[in-house]
Amino acid sequence: MGRHGTAGDLLALGALFNAMGVFWLLSYAVLAARARAVLGRPAVKRTLDRVTGTVLVGLGVRLALEHRHLGRVSMARDIFEHHNAEENPPCTQS
Repeated sequence: MGRHGTAGDLLALGALFNAMGVFWLLSYAVLAARARAVLGRPAVKRTLDRVTGTVLVGLGVRLALEHRHLGRVSMARDIFEHHNAEENPPCTQS
């Protein structure tokens, strides 16, 4: 059988895990600081405002048109079901 881990092995793995976590979070912090400097520029803010505004208006238009389309689909389904019910009435058992 294989060798079982010791308390020292467990501590070493714990220290490695913590070191990796600290490195990862420090990387995030550096990236966020650089992004803040770039995103804080007035030209970048203005561009982001325009892009997000356009996207939101576009999604609103899409939602409004989709609602109308779903209304037509629902009406067509109701007509189909009504027509189908006249041709194939439900069976009643005597």
